Amino acid sequence: INMYLNNGAAWNNQVWGKIDGGFDGSHVAKLAGGDSEATAGNIFQKDSRNLTIDNYSGNTNIFYAHTGNGEAASNYAAGDTVIKHAAEGSVVSMITDNSGIAMDNEYSIANVLNTLAGKLTYSNYVNGENNLTGYVKIADGLTASSAALKTGDITFSKEDGKGSYPTETPVVPPKTEFT
Repeated sequence: INMYLNNGAAWNNQVWGKIDGGFDGSHVAKLAGGDSEATAGNIFQKDSRNLTIDNYSGNTNIFYAHTGNGEAASNYAAGDTVIKHAAEGSVVSMITDNSGIAMDNEYSIANVLNTLAGKLTYSNYVNGENNLTGYVKIADGLTASSAALKTGDITFSKEDGKGSYPTETPVVPPKTEFT
């Protein structure tokens, strides 16, 4: 299947109806998103199985609902998104909403962004391909028009292409006491 998803078009990736054996997730041979962030397409990842894209290009937002505080992989029922090959200049944004997230706690936010980044794998990154830019975002809702409250860059692993976001604690200057 080839899919063109731009100008705010949305795809709810989930199983409909009865599936008789053997279904292991959605598989798209080619997905072309929008030409820019403003014309991006939207995927609402709702299926527990992975979404695999063989050839990706353009700009796409992928929305993930979560339960709890969003910090653990178990808080996300939907499967991972796997992009095998990306055309030069491709961008994907992994987005969740702020429900249950301690938005006043930078460590909690970093953990949420890292867990969300881990839902994306860029397979050809391990072969030296570096055409995909990934972002993680916490938005004020799970709609295409929701405003991003926190945004970060995804880093891909050279071993398996899995995404991550740094969770190191920020350097806090030591307290100076005067007497």
